[in-house]
Parts: sequence; C-alpha cells; structure tokens
Amino acid sequence: MINEGELRVQLERFRGPKGERGDGVIPVDATLTQAGEAADARVTGEEIAWLREALEQRMGRQMAFSAAERLDGWLFSKDGVHEEPVRLPHTCNAQDCTTAAMYRGKTMYRCTQRIDVVEGRKYYLLFQAVGQMCTLYVNNARVTAHYGGYTPFIADISGFVTAGDNEIRVTADNAKNLESIPVAGDFALGNGIYRGAYMLTCAGVGYDPEAYGSDKMHVTQADVTRERALFRVQSRVMNLFKAGETVTLRTVVRGEQGCLIDERMTVDIPAGKEFDFDRTYSIQAPRLWQGLNDPHLYEISQSLIREGTELERLSVAQGLRALAVDADEGFMLNGKPYPLRGVALHEDAPDRFMALTDADVEQLGHTIGELGATFVRLAHYPHDRRVFAMLDRMGVIVQTEIPWVDECGVNATETYFERIKKNCGEMIREYYNHTCIAFWGLSNELGNTHEDNPQGRFDAAKARAWHNTLYAYAKEWDNSRLIGYVTESTGQTGWDADWCGMNIYKGWYGGTFDEFGGVIDSVRSAGTMALSEYGAGANPAHHSETPLTTTVTGNGGARHDEEYQCLLHEAYLDQIAARPWLLFTAAWTLYDFASPARMEGGLKGVNDKGLITRDRKTKKDAFYLYKAYLGGETVVHICGKRFASRDTARMTIKAYANTASLQLYVNGEWAQTLAAPDGENETGVVWTFEPLTDTGRLEIEVRGYDAQGALLGCDTAAFYNAYVPVPETSYSWDLTGNVGYVPLESYGSAYTLYAEFEDSVGEIVCGDENQKAHFVVTTKSADDTTGYGVASFGFMNDGGTKKFVGYSHALGSAALARTNVARTALMMQNEVGTYFNIQQSTLAENVGKTILINNLGLYKAESGAQYMPQASFTGVVCAHHGYMYVNSTTDVYAGIDEPLENFATAQALNAALEAGTIHAATSGARLKALIFYADTCYTNKADVLFNRLNAQIDIRFDENGRPYNAGTSGALICSERTA
Repeated sequence: MINEGELRVQLERFRGPKGERGDGVIPVDATLTQAGEAADARVTGEEIAWLREALEQRMGRQMAFSAAERLDGWLFSKDGVHEEPVRLPHTCNAQDCTTAAMYRGKTMYRCTQRIDVVEGRKYYLLFQAVGQMCTLYVNNARVTAHYGGYTPFIADISGFVTAGDNEIRVTADNAKNLESIPVAGDFALGNGIYRGAYMLTCAGVGYDPEAYGSDKMHVTQADVTRERALFRVQSRVMNLFKAGETVTLRTVVRGEQGCLIDERMTVDIPAGKEFDFDRTYSIQAPRLWQGLNDPHLYEISQSLIREGTELERLSVAQGLRALAVDADEGFMLNGKPYPLRGVALHEDAPDRFMALTDADVEQLGHTIGELGATFVRLAHYPHDRRVFAMLDRMGVIVQTEIPWVDECGVNATETYFERIKKNCGEMIREYYNHTCIAFWGLSNELGNTHEDNPQGRFDAAKARAWHNTLYAYAKEWDNSRLIGYVTESTGQTGWDADWCGMNIYKGWYGGTFDEFGGVIDSVRSAGTMALSEYGAGANPAHHSETPLTTTVTGNGGARHDEEYQCLLHEAYLDQIAARPWLLFTAAWTLYDFASPARMEGGLKGVNDKGLITRDRKTKKDAFYLYKAYLGGETVVHICGKRFASRDTARMTIKAYANTASLQLYVNGEWAQTLAAPDGENETGVVWTFEPLTDTGRLEIEVRGYDAQGALLGCDTAAFYNAYVPVPETSYSWDLTGNVGYVPLESYGSAYTLYAEFEDSVGEIVCGDENQKAHFVVTTKSADDTTGYGVASFGFMNDGGTKKFVGYSHALGSAALARTNVARTALMMQNEVGTYFNIQQSTLAENVGKTILINNLGLYKAESGAQYMPQASFTGVVCAHHGYMYVNSTTDVYAGIDEPLENFATAQALNAALEAGTIHAATSGARLKALIFYADTCYTNKADVLFNRLNAQIDIRFDENGRPYNAGTSGALICSERTA
C-alpha cells in the first residue's frame, strides 16, 4: 500500500512550469484527469500507470464512475458463417417483412467490447429489444436467454468478463415459439437487435439497474391537485466493497422557475449491502401537465456523492398530472374531462421495418402533431423509448401493452404464462417514468387466432384466470395507472380490469357502419369502455362513385376503395361524438403496416387500414377527416383528388373542413355556398355540395371562411368528367389492337389509353368530348415481381341506365411471377344503376389467346349467398363474393370467393357456348358480361409492356333495351401521357 506521504512526494513531480499551477502541488484528492493535465511531458507511461493505481487506492476505488456506453461495431450473420458489419438498430427483415417468404429463424450478432475490469464493480448489458427471443453469450459462455421481442432486459455479465477485449454474441430468433408471446398476430414478427444496446458499468458504490430499470429510479405520483403535488422517489444503491461506505444522496427537483427541491441525505451502507431510497416530496401550486394544452415537465434528479465527488447522477422528466375516469364524461385529466381521441400505431417504417431511425421518430411526432390526436395506442407491444419520450414532451396520452395477442389455448403451458408475466414486469419497470402512459394493457383479442389455434382451441377459463393473476401482478408494480385489456368479444365476464377496450369493425368484417353504436352501448355497463380499434382498408389507387357496392370488404378483399374508408370513419366519428363516456378511441391505424399473411386491396403483405400509406408519403382522405375533427389548425380539404377521371351524370364534391362556411368554385366561377356542414353528421366537419352536372375538365376550388366572413383556407383539385349522353339507339363496336412498350418516367406514373369507337356505318357513337374512351395504366413499384400493368379503367355509356365500366386491379406478385398476365373484366351496369365488380384472376399456363365468352349472367350476391365449391365450376370466369354466374348445363351458380386458375376449362366453356351445347342464363336475364385478357401484361423496370391487348365488344341493344349479339367493326388505340 502506498502511504500518503510517499504519494505526495511523487505527485509533486507532476507539477507544470513554475507559476502556471499555483504552487505546483496537485492535491491528493485530485481526479485522474487533473493529475494528467498537470503531468510533465517527460513522465513515462509506467509512471502514469503507477499514479493511476495510487490515486485509485487513495480515492476509495472510485475512479471509474458508473456509466452507460452504447455498443457499436457489430457483425451480423444469417448463416453463422458469412458476416457483414451493421449498425444498430438493425433487422434482417427490412425488405422481406411484407412477403410470405419473410425470414423466420436464427441470426447472429457479435461485437468486441474492451473492458477495464476492476474488482468491486459490476457490469451489465442492456438490450432495449431483440426480436423475438435471444440467447446472450460473453466470451463464448452462455449468460442468459430472453423470451419476448419487445421488452427491454438487463443481464449481469460481471462473472463473464475479463480485462481487455470481450466478445459479446447474441443469437436472435424469430421462428414461431408456442411458449413465448406473441405466438402469432396480424403483423410481422421481425428478427434483430432493432433498438439500442448498451454496456452499463456500476461502480463499487452505485445504483442498481435491475431494481428500477435503466432509469435506476422510479417516480410515482401519489396525489396531484392544482394546490399541491405529492410524488414518491425510489432508487436502490449497492455497496459492492468489502467495507462499509458513507454516501450522500442529493435529490433535486427543477421547474420553469428553477430549483424547487434540493435535499441531501447521508447514509451508511454496510459492506455488500444495499440501501433502498424511498421518499415522498411535495410541490405547492404545481404547474400541471395538461396534455396538448401544456405538456410541462419537471426534472427530477438524484446524485450519488462520496467524499464530495458525484459518482453517478440519475434524471427523469416528469409531468405532474392526475388521472381519473368518469362514468359519463369518460377520461378526466387533472379533474376535468379530457376526451382521448386518436389513432393506433405499429412500429414499422419503409425499408427499415422495426429498426426505426431518429428521423422516423421525428416524422412520427410531426404527423401526430399535425393530426391533432390527444391519444395514441402503441400496439401491440411497448414501442421504442424514444417514442414515449417524444409523446411526453408533446402531451399525447398513451395506452401500451405486452404482446399477449390472440393465443391462449388448451395446450398453453405454465412456462408460457411465466414468460408473459416476465414481459409485463419488464414493460412496467422500464417505461414507468413516462408521463404520457395512462393505460397499461395486458392482452389483445385473446381467442381470435390468426393461425388456426397453434396452442389448441381457445381456453376461456384459463385466459380469465391468467389475466386476473397478471392484473394483480401489474398492480403490484404500478397502482398509479389504469390497467386493462382489449377484446373483440362482448360476452366476457369476471375479468379484473380498470378499463376494457373493444375492437369493433362493423361495416368491414360484417355488419354495417351504424351498428357500432349499439355494440358499444351493449357492453357499457360491463365496465369502463374504450374503443381500441376500428377502421377499413383503403388503397389510394382504388376509387368508385358507389363504394358501398364496389368495395370488397373483409379478409382477402381485392378492391379497397378510398371512398369506402372515408364513409366508415365518418359514420364512426358521428357515433363517437354522441358518446363522450368512451374512455379513449383509436382509429386503426395511423400508417399502413407490414403483415405478410395479407393479400388484399391490391397490396401484398400490407394491412392497408392506415390513414397514411406505409411509405409515409400519401395521406389518404380519411387523414384529413381526423385532422379537421381533432386538430386546432384550419383544414379545408377536397376529397377524392386521386379519383381524377370520372364518368358520371352527377358528380359529387365532398370536403373536410373545420370552418364556419365553404364556397365552391368551378372553373373559376362561383357555384355554391354552404353555411353549415351536413346536418346529419355530428362531427361538423363533413361538407357535401349539391352534385354537379358539368362534364369535361373541371377546375375545382373550395374556400373556407370564419363566422365573420374572413378567408381561412382553400383547396383545389382537377377532375375530368367523361360523361357524354348519347341517343338510345342500337349499336355495336369492337376493340382490338397492339400496344408496345410505353416508357414511364417513374414508378407510380399514370398513362391514359384512348380508344375511338365507330358504329357499323363509321360514325363515332361514344366517348368524351373528343370522342375517346379512357383507360388508365400505372405501375406499382420498381420491383419486377411486384409491379403491375393495368390498374383501372372505365368507358362507354349509352346515356341511360346501362353503362359499361371495366376494372382491373393490381395482381399480386406471386400471380404475376407465375403467369405475367393481367386479366381484366368488362361488365355492364344493371337497370337500377348498381355497378358490378369482377376482380382479376390468374392464368396458370397457355396464355396468348383472346377469349370471348358470351351470355354469362351477372349477379350481385347478397349477404348469405350460397357459394359453390371450386370443383363445380366449368370455366375461369368467377372472381370474388359471387359476382359471377356460370352456366353449367341448365343451371346458374354463384361465384366463390377465390379465383379459378384453369385456362383449359375456360376454352372448353367458350367452345361449348359457341356450339350451343350449353346455354345462357334463363330467359328474361337482363345482365350480360364479356371477359377479355391483356396477355403478358407486366412491368419491367421503367417500362410497361402490353403485348396483344385484345378485346372484343360485341353487344347490341334491341328495341326493349336487352343486349344481344351483333356484328363488329374496327377501333384505334393510341397512348398519351397524363398528369
């Protein structure tokens, strides 16, 4: 042991030139940095090393303070052999998360960390999330395994490290695991270290990170009013030395007026023991955290001091607020009603998936702020801490939950439940100090399996018993917040909870929009109710004048009109506005997100219920509905701008606005004024003008004014209405032709193909003002296997109730890769003006022949229509939800919900029709249809190839308005770029 006198003699050698450092003597309690600054350049490395050892002994072994260091320099391998450098956050599923081939299995990460191991210190690793389970190794020794891909965990590696370089290795595994949540769900379960990872060094006397999470301190609000705020501060200090230590704990609270509390407590901690700090403090007349109105945060810090030196400092931002619920008013913030209305959200971003960047988080904050949401549901798991910290500062209230999603089967084990319980404790421990969190969630839709009950059939009794045990456990962790669960069942009883969220999709998964209110009313008496999910899919490329009849709702629906999503959310917001007692409401969801099992709405592997597309670039019309309803800024938004080409006798202009009045201008001329929004909507932000009968190009402007007539905002849109009435006469026409490569400037570009039609005597009979009919061609992505040709088109009318309208929606990449065929369908409107929609199918082989199928009856199947099995069909002529009738011998059948893939039977059916061996629908049938194929239609990088786009239109109306076969004539196809 070096005595103090010898140390002082040696330290004097480290003084600088005379006069630069006082008397040139370094105090014996100087820090190592100070000693180094005073060192003479002639001092050798051995002498500095000697000094380091001497100072550490003299200063009580505290030279290495507790610290957190981000782990970098990672190498990643999917096969265990080939490695590549990566930076955290990282996932290998960034590109394949929307595909059925998404990687599900093991990956390996490793890095090297240099550690100056000193006796009397502890070393930890903190992982904020590793998907979906992981095993941690240090220097090839197994440290621990963690189950659950969304909760942070801390591992003590003190017994595994050595002085110098240490190898840290993590195996991440996102394969299905029946004993770890989530077993399954309607979202992608990714792999990787997709949040931060840190090395924690705890000095000989330091705070315990395992007791209160990475903050090492919990702040609990005990009683908060406008007059006084009581809050409790808890921490745990460890003494790892073999002798007792005396330390001072300094607790400081700072607000906008400076320091409000500064308290010091000196404690003696015996060797190898811990001290639990637990004190309650009071602030008079506090500035409360008022949500969006005033999200004020206090800084509450605590320092660990030994012999005048601060060894470690903890700090949390805390907003003081009181949470409560009222049976009639709903959520109460600081004693006043505070409606919680907003959106749900998944942790997902384009090209990065779960591995969000700081820019992604910042963009999310701007979007939530623009929307004006007071509430966000961070589902179905706790998100990155950066998001919670951001919402603390914004004043947005949050519900978050552990990913106990869907599965609790008869074969679910106690191990499964213990891991659920552990995830629950990790969530609450790690996110405890975030002011924004008002609601902890324990589960979501238990019993609603997405993978056919992998744990066996749902065990309701087990689910209830486990839930109630978990509720009591969560209350032990945190009794200051509201703890509940989310369900889609209205029949649950005996579940302990402070709140219950209902997921209700009336109008999408069965039922109608207006049934939502009755469902939520029926369970109101069962407890404090919230609306945790509701919504509808929408592809911004799909549009309709009659979305209630053209949109294919539910699972697998290939057509999701944007207008349908708007109608659903308008109806739900009306009903929500009439029910202020709803604790919170969350539209599902803010962004489209990856769900590899889905193929609907023309989008592969995406749940398209978002208000914004997954690439975060396109805000759907429904986004502006919520912005007008929730936000404080002025909104004037014309709906349906992407539905630019129309063909209708009566064109409706709808706007979302939160102004006192609106004026409509058409081609620069005033057309209408609305002094108040549609009286039938409770929200007060949905405005519908009287239908326009104008045709051709329409420049639309809508201006919004306040009550005094001052202009607040405006919006513009351009439409082309191709509707042109023609005489009720008999006529026929043909469409044939070739179109080669059409170069596109960028993916997502649109082109219009024009077809000119002539009757039998060479006169133009239909078209727009230029006697042309319109087809729209677009691409979907830059990937050969996910790009598509024809998107949608509509043409021709006879001026009456009968109208030809064609649709072809984006084929899935799997179908495209198999066949390179886009198949479109042509059909006719019925007598009462209802459009029928025939979805695309796929051809397995033998493409290249134009198929003409005459006299097939068309039928709009109502709810409950009988579907025939696939084997009953005789041709590739059916699509979705029974829109087609197929004539087999003398009977007519409704179509099934999946397309057939048999080209040969279509040929046989066509031949049989032409030969007269089978016949049309029964006499008196008024509806006929023709099918045509765009052979080998696909995208290739920046081109769209149309090879032999062939169709024959061979319809004539008789004197009674019934269609029948007639002769043909020629037609011309050309192309032109459109905006």
